[in-house]
Amino acid sequence: MSIDPEILRQLRETADKNRAKAIVKDARKAPIVYVPAGTTHLRFYMDSENNVLRTLRRHKVRNNSVPCLDDCPVCNHLSKMEKKYPDFQGSWKLRSREITIVYAWIFSCSEDSKFVKIGTPVLLMGNYKLGRELNDQIADIDEEDFAKMLDPLSEHALWELKSGKDSRDFSLAPTLKTGTMDRLPEILYPLSQCILPEGEQPNEEEISKFIQLIDVAYEMYLRSVA
Repeated sequence: MSIDPEILRQLRETADKNRAKAIVKDARKAPIVYVPAGTTHLRFYMDSENNVLRTLRRHKVRNNSVPCLDDCPVCNHLSKMEKKYPDFQGSWKLRSREITIVYAWIFSCSEDSKFVKIGTPVLLMGNYKLGRELNDQIADIDEEDFAKMLDPLSEHALWELKSGKDSRDFSLAPTLKTGTMDRLPEILYPLSQCILPEGEQPNEEEISKFIQLIDVAYEMYLRSVA
């Protein structure tokens, strides 16, 4: 195959320019780590607004996700499609789900993954079970122990988080192991400003794209039953 030398030259120039560009990272964002499968030992932080966790809802299909707020246009569209085609069994995958985010420090993890960051503050993201389990533990802990739990420099029991690959098996419990962690950098966004900042409206283009995904899913369903 013969390629125009001018095209090759332009490609090389573009590659050289791109590698010279500085990769700018937002210093106010911690690495996002999804709850790993297996057993994880960790501790939790309190953010700059004195919150330990935050729950929110979002619609997600593969790599496409949009937040779900009051009077959600995605929910409204999906509701109309479900009423119009009640026999479609795949609609549940398009509905919004609750997620939980929390700042954490991971000491160890049985899952060998490059996406799991150990020994540094991370934004841990899980489903509603993470929030439920953590709230249950916080509600039952005594005040003195709770204060130590939130003090990163205090030697405190590590939490053992167990999660099955399908997230059906999920548990959180204190262990006999203890450890300290670095302070949460003050520069990090509070949880209220992570994923979907409170008070910020969703991107209309992303919402429109997700509604199109719903239409495509129903079109494929209608073709399959035609």
